[in-house]
Amino acid sequence: MLAMTYVKPVSHFSIWYKGLSQFTGISTAVFSCLILIDWAFNIKILCSFSPDTSAMRMDAVFSLLLMGLALWQLPEVGIVRLYAILILCVGLFAIAEYIWQFDININPIFSKDPIVSIDLTSNTNNLSTIVNYLLIGIALFLITLDDNWILASQICAVAVSLIGLWDLLNYMYGMSDHGTYFNTPPQFFAAFILIALALLLARPDKGVMIVITGDNLGG
Repeated sequence: MLAMTYVKPVSHFSIWYKGLSQFTGISTAVFSCLILIDWAFNIKILCSFSPDTSAMRMDAVFSLLLMGLALWQLPEVGIVRLYAILILCVGLFAIAEYIWQFDININPIFSKDPIVSIDLTSNTNNLSTIVNYLLIGIALFLITLDDNWILASQICAVAVSLIGLWDLLNYMYGMSDHGTYFNTPPQFFAAFILIALALLLARPDKGVMIVITGDNLGG
């Protein structure tokens, strides 16, 4: 008698979802490079959309670049783990800055005008941004492990998206003091949300995503 084997329902759009995740990674990496160019030539369009918003810190731009590259090269386990560790290091360093209230200003390195660089320098990262650094770093590392860790990675990604959405809504509707709470510009909050969604789409046939994207009643 033949044994029956249960096969998980996989979405026909699985490849499309993964492609969208990689496209988000490429777009994020390109956006980060454009911000670096924006800094270098003192254009001040992408690093700060308006005079009323803080400029993106260089550690934030580099972490964003690493996140984009990791999503783009996700099939390459070794390099993605390296990116994840570097992002975690940025997060841990940001925690140290936040706790001991010091700020290593690397922004002038990337600007031709040191005076403008000082004007664009923000204070330490806010706490939610630091948490997102750590969560994304953990999520990227876990997603390279076996399937038993996929759900934990997806939980981290969902947490990042919720934190990013909360921060973005706070910023848009003025529910918090921009001067003391938001040392991160709103475009970075939006980037967090997109990266979190891309992390979820990177494994559409694993973990909780199978319920949403699978060809069954749930997806």
